[in-house]
Amino acid sequence: MIEAGDHAILIGRVAGFEATPAPGLGYYRGSYFTPAQTGAQSPAGPDVLVSAILQAEGGVLLQDDGQGGLTLPTARVGREGVQAALAALIAGTGLQAAPGFVYAVYDDLARGQQHMAFLCPASAATPARGGFVELSAAGLADVTDPAMRVMLERLAAESRLGNYGTYFGTHEQGRVAPVAERKHP
Repeated sequence: MIEAGDHAILIGRVAGFEATPAPGLGYYRGSYFTPAQTGAQSPAGPDVLVSAILQAEGGVLLQDDGQGGLTLPTARVGREGVQAALAALIAGTGLQAAPGFVYAVYDDLARGQQHMAFLCPASAATPARGGFVELSAAGLADVTDPAMRVMLERLAAESRLGNYGTYFGTHEQGRVAPVAERKHP
């Protein structure tokens, strides 16, 4: 469970399911719906994006954003879901990496997008695209998305301290809930 303001995010696995003739009620992307509604009738909601923060030897993998700057490896989430989208994104980098914890979840209200970033420890190898950049102000200067740059600057500070948190909010403001503290010998 991750506390998120006046909500809680529960991450789990469905262990059982029961169907009855009575219509159920669900909540998806900001609206209630019944199973009788089709996908076309259900609200579309925001685009959901997933990013992999692939970290190795004090650096993070950044790629060309197509606009003269840099960005994290990012993909839209489709019907396959977040887990499959993240796995495909990591595989596309050509690096050995494991999906880590959710580092940030935020709504980019200006673009109508919901963004999820996962911190993923990676091997220090040559990626298929982009390169590892030092987690410093100079290294992150070419990250064009302001929310992404602030997130990576937070990662730089947290990496130095060994204390990490999960951010939840919007692209402009939110809060960080502590996740883990690394003990120094």
